[in-house]
Order: sequence, then C-alpha cells, then structure tokens
Amino acid sequence: MDPITHALVGAGVAGLSGGEMSITNPVVLATIIGSVAPDSDIIYQIKGDMAYLKTHRGFSHSLPGLALFSGLIGLGLGQFFPEVAVSQLIFWAFAGALSHTLLDMLNSYGAQIFAPFSKKRFTGNLLMITDPMLLMFFLSIFIFPGNVQMKSNLAIGGFGCYLLGRLILRKRVEKHLARKFAVSKLKRLAVMPSMMGMWTWDFVVETERKCLVGQIHSFNFMMNIRKKMTKFKKSELVKAALESKMGKLFTEFTPHFHLVFNEVNDKYVVDFLDLRYLLKKDFLHTGTAVFDHHLQEVEAMFYPYSKRRKVDLSA
Repeated sequence: MDPITHALVGAGVAGLSGGEMSITNPVVLATIIGSVAPDSDIIYQIKGDMAYLKTHRGFSHSLPGLALFSGLIGLGLGQFFPEVAVSQLIFWAFAGALSHTLLDMLNSYGAQIFAPFSKKRFTGNLLMITDPMLLMFFLSIFIFPGNVQMKSNLAIGGFGCYLLGRLILRKRVEKHLARKFAVSKLKRLAVMPSMMGMWTWDFVVETERKCLVGQIHSFNFMMNIRKKMTKFKKSELVKAALESKMGKLFTEFTPHFHLVFNEVNDKYVVDFLDLRYLLKKDFLHTGTAVFDHHLQEVEAMFYPYSKRRKVDLSA
C-alpha cells in the first residue's frame, strides 16, 4: 500500500480513541507515525534494489518489528507530551503499525509478520496496491461532519464489508476458473487482485502441460489469456536451476514463478519469471541464469522492476 493510504487508515484507527482528530493530538500523532513506520525499510534501497527487495516487508513489518517501532515512537513522543502516559502512546503507535502490516498482507505481495522466526509471507490476495474504495472509506472521516469516533467505526465497518465482498468475488472467480480448466487437469490455480483494474483479477493457471497467465472480470467472467507458456518437465537442468542462486532467490521471493529454457552457443539459458505482476507484455521481476554443459551456473542476472535495472548475482 502507498504511504497516503497507510496514513489515512492510521488516522481512522486513531479516531477510535474518541479524541480530537488533530495533528497536535499525541494519540493521533502516535498512531499515524506508527502506521507509516514499517515502510522505513526503504532505507535499504541505499544498498540497491536487491537489498531492498530481500528485506522489504520483512522484520520491519513483523510483530517484533512493530513492537520495536511502537516503543521508540511512544518514548520519543513522551518527551514532548509528558501529560500523556507513555504506555498509552505505545499502544496507539502499535495499533497504527499493526494496521500497516495487516493492509500489506491483503495484497499479493504480502508480509512476513512472524519474521525473523519465519520467512513465510502471508498474502490475502484481496486488495490492489492502491485501492480507491479503501481511500474513499477513510477519507470520509475528514470530509463528512459528525462524531469522529462514530465516523471511524463506520469507515472500518464499511471497509470490512468491502473486504468480505471482494473475498466472495474472488471465490466465485476461482470456482469459475477451476470448472473451466478441469478438463485440462488443473494442477494449480492462483487468483490475485489486478494491478490496474478494480473489478478484474489476475490469475495463474498451471495444467499438466501449460502455464497460463491472464485476467478475468469479477462479474461477467470475461477472460483474457495474456501469456501461454509450456510447463517445464523435471530434469537435471531444472534441478540445477532451482538450486542455483537465482533459483533460491525466486523460491524465497515469490510463490508463483515460471522457468523458460533455451540453448544458446553451447550453454543453457534459463529465464525466471515472477508471474504475479505482468505489465503490458513483460513481467515486472525477471532473472536470467546461464549454465554450462556441466550444469554449473556461469552467469546470473536479476532484473527488478525492468530490464534496465539489473543486479549481477554471479559474484
């Protein structure tokens, strides 16, 4: 989620306290700062794309990380607002930080809420990266007159109903796709919120022979197959690719990836594709590993965000 959405939701959480919705209110301040604090892991971008992607939504979004941020925020604000108990500031900072992680868990990228004890990313696959309905619910707190606590309750309640509605829509889409591809011996199915269309879903379908990436509409089930790829068979090359630096990176980075094999100049070229994000004709995150005929990795290049940004993993 973007910082504005996180801050708005943080303000909505602070409204539950019943206090004045003002930036000079220490409870509001603690909650909003807490709601954007987990994304401070952007500091890893100083070390490059690789360092950032490997740490983003890791410890900073975990329960121990949220507790650490909340303690620092509460203690820091306590120096400026001695009339408010530090424990109260810590509580509201943690509530804001928790709202951040829970929101991030609702899109397809997910968050490692139990880091550093577990690297598993939990994903709800319900919300777009920036969801206009979510913004509308929490902007209403500032637009409409009335009791702040009541408006916050209505915003959070409305958002909960919206989530339930999206869950129902996703389940309908999953059932439709499962029926459609049943004759092709469906092996795996994933339905994720689209990056652009509010009422469309991205999907990944794996059958015995093919891997399909496409989009489908929530209501009329109009479908567009955007990529159709031959599924790889188990082999020594596949094993070497999955055990390589690039293979380990993609195994940890995404639950949905595909391998494309080519033989060029007496070498095996393996392209890794993160199937979650397809922009126009290219996937957002890709990688290329080159193996010699002894299946030793001789070159590995990771392309985060675009082909123009590359990270050499060969060293």
